[in-house]
Amino acid sequence: MILSIAPVTVLGLAACFGLSDAEKRFNSGSKLMDQGRYDEAIDEFDLALFSDGSMAAAYHNRALTEQRTGSLSSAIKDYTRSIELDPELAVAYQDRANDYLETRDRQSALADLEQSLELDDQSAVTQT
Repeated sequence: MILSIAPVTVLGLAACFGLSDAEKRFNSGSKLMDQGRYDEAIDEFDLALFSDGSMAAAYHNRALTEQRTGSLSSAIKDYTRSIELDPELAVAYQDRANDYLETRDRQSALADLEQSLELDDQSAVTQT
């Protein structure tokens, strides 16, 4: 009897704190990314996006993680999806520009930097 109540209690507590499963997974992925645990972070972002495919920030952070593992083409795809979901996310343009520079696509990098600056004139800083 106690065992059947425990899952309901846990779900009830989660609801009280107001975070969805996708948000919890996003937060977990972000912490893992900061710790350098990239494969685990990507798994968490995958689960967040499985729960809520409209999370621009989850696509963005998964792209950052992919970039750190050297998966630039996957990162560019995720930055692009993040931008599609939130076209005002200046940092996504900036980060995608950095990946474009890494892949030597200077024209795309310039377009993204210009868009980033248009959205936030303090945002465009490239990595070299």
